Amino acid sequence: MKINKIKVPSKDTLHVFVAQLGDEAKIKCLKLLTELREKGVKAIGAMGRGSMKEQIAMAERFKVPYMTLMGLTEVREGKIILREMTKGQQVHLPLEQAADAIIERIGKDKLDTYTPGELLY
Repeated sequence: MKINKIKVPSKDTLHVFVAQLGDEAKIKCLKLLTELREKGVKAIGAMGRGSMKEQIAMAERFKVPYMTLMGLTEVREGKIILREMTKGQQVHLPLEQAADAIIERIGKDKLDTYTPGELLY
């Protein structure tokens, strides 16, 4: 790519960190993570067995503007917590509305809509 002077879009800034606790939450969050990425949201998640405290610390290190949290209670309720990291405010949303709510907050103009056919020379 360097030889051909192909410019690749930057992936340095992330929009959202997806945190989960428990096996059922992990399954649901993996689906959410996939949906977010497919819609152009720059998302990352910790899908290991780390505590919620560790995952929040990781999100802070990545300096993401938003974070989703899902634990056992949220799984039972079919909801997710969406936290705005800079303000410390959070809302509970139905899981199926999470991706659209995140996109609305980020702004469609900031989504990663790069496709392989759009190489920049």
